[in-house]
Amino acid sequence: MEALQRWAAYHRSKYEGSVIAITGSNGKTVVKEWFAQLWDSQKNGKLFRSPRSYNSQLGVALSLLMIEGDERVAFIEAGISQPGEMERLRQMIRPNVGVLTNIGDAHLQNFSSTAELESEKMLLFADCPLLIKADCTIQDINSQNLDLVLSIYRKLGLHHKPQQEIESLAMRLEIKEGINNSTIINDSYINDLASLTIALDYQNRLPKQRRVLIFSELEGGDYAQAAAIIARNNLDLFVGIGEGVFENRALFPTQSYFYKTTGDFFNLFDNKLISDSTILLKGSRKFAFEKISAHLSAKSHTTFMEVDLEQMAENLNRHRALLAKDCRTMAMVKANSYGSGSVEVAAMLERQKVDYLAVAYTDEGVTLRNGGIKTPIVVLNADPASYDAMVEANLEPEIYSLSSLLSFISTTRRYGLSSYPVHIKLDTGMHRLGFLENEIGELHKIISNQSYIKVASIFSHLAAADDPAQDEFTEGQIAKFRTMASELPAALWHICNSAGIERFPQAHFDMVRLGIGLYKDAISLKTRIVQIKNIAKDETIGYGRWGVAHKGMRLAILPIGYADGLNRRLGRGVGKVNVNGALCPIVGNVCMDTVMVDVSKVDCIEGDEAVIFGNSPAVEQVAAWLDTISYEVLTSVSSRIKRVYIN
Repeated sequence: MEALQRWAAYHRSKYEGSVIAITGSNGKTVVKEWFAQLWDSQKNGKLFRSPRSYNSQLGVALSLLMIEGDERVAFIEAGISQPGEMERLRQMIRPNVGVLTNIGDAHLQNFSSTAELESEKMLLFADCPLLIKADCTIQDINSQNLDLVLSIYRKLGLHHKPQQEIESLAMRLEIKEGINNSTIINDSYINDLASLTIALDYQNRLPKQRRVLIFSELEGGDYAQAAAIIARNNLDLFVGIGEGVFENRALFPTQSYFYKTTGDFFNLFDNKLISDSTILLKGSRKFAFEKISAHLSAKSHTTFMEVDLEQMAENLNRHRALLAKDCRTMAMVKANSYGSGSVEVAAMLERQKVDYLAVAYTDEGVTLRNGGIKTPIVVLNADPASYDAMVEANLEPEIYSLSSLLSFISTTRRYGLSSYPVHIKLDTGMHRLGFLENEIGELHKIISNQSYIKVASIFSHLAAADDPAQDEFTEGQIAKFRTMASELPAALWHICNSAGIERFPQAHFDMVRLGIGLYKDAISLKTRIVQIKNIAKDETIGYGRWGVAHKGMRLAILPIGYADGLNRRLGRGVGKVNVNGALCPIVGNVCMDTVMVDVSKVDCIEGDEAVIFGNSPAVEQVAAWLDTISYEVLTSVSSRIKRVYIN
């Protein structure tokens, strides 16, 4: 650790931009992320910020090493848990600008008082020429955080976007499917008034269900204030756990249940009370709310897909930064958002204010509407048999042939509709769906002689935008698209997919479609070792006895198989699984529900995590082993694998 921190300090010494360091008890990540959301890159240049909550001795060092050197500002988050830690962080960061959020009771366990905690945190700013503090006279925590963000911009003379673009951030939240058709938001990290306000605000922004709060004893703070915050949010059900909240139960809503311990909750609570609800678990670690989360989760399968919604938002905004200011974005959420879960991903994209969502089939669009999604939705494989359902759900069809055009006009006529938005697909060389050049005249004639539909956009699809060897073909497609689209009524034009966004800026036109680029590095498939055994030399393993221990082997069994989406072709040593940082080969055939892995060279125990794909091996590497593409790997993950959403 010491060597890594010295390296980080040296790397920081070579950076010539401004370093903003933020610390405090609450709100560090929120202020940093809001600052980034308001950053105007066209006027200010490039910004770096610490990823997620990388604020520890290790996290700060890693953050500093990520600075590329051409950023105008680097915004670094610093956190401590005990005396003596801040001086080591100060020596690495050496900030030009200091930012201090409020000082409260969070993380106080190793300090004698809030005064000692504040004194330790202030060491970060010992040599800092400018210190900006939160205005603690502002009672509402969100208003206080926003005021602090705007103060930073004002005092540094930086440009920011309109503050309406800020989206509230939920700290350290997991979102996953719960029992009885419920959704669980797990914030079982800390429980104080500041983070309670933020978490409830996040719960309010999710698709509407009954809203339930399961709440532990406060880590400092006033129960009357907590009760007032909760009352303002008009919950359908409140559950309090812990001696402190139990003793103050008279302050809370009448529709409430109270338990002195987490064990009492498990023994006495009726799970039917949380049916069809969005459940916020807001508790501190000592109350073991992670056990409540596991208890209320819909699937107990040890294997899970981890979906990092924050990384997706970063991917979205990285691609947006490549576009002209008035260029729109359509985000692809077809195939259950590439296997990651459609409603949850779509809700994040809606909060990020994408202009359109796109699905493959009508039933996918209906699912999004039923989940509360309001953003315009385009159905790419629009089947005439589903046009009625499409109209009823206010979905917009791709029109790709004269017959589909006439059929949809007939549907809108039956419903008595006019100017219903449709999206015209042109075939410029992909030769899937779409109008050919010789059909453009008839297409224009039909569109011009009716009032039931209007053309919202005209688009095509690039066949090889990611292959430089085929750029001549791609440029020919773009030229053909210009010619064909010019013969049709005015509408939005779009042809670029993820690769096209990055490689063909001249073809961004009015809108782009972001698909696989949205999901890069945001999805991991993980499981845990359920058994380890020692196999003697020459023993065989698995069906068909294809696995052979050529010498003594230490074998780990993982609860994932081809029924979960682990391709059978990864067996017999083709694929590898990451166990504690080492890639371990799959032994023998992949079974329906299990797989065996050689962990002879790894220090591991039962219960340790195993990564099927994520940071290592990346999904692209798994695809290469299978001689396929990452899309197939992602969309093959079974629905019986629970999805866990990280914000």
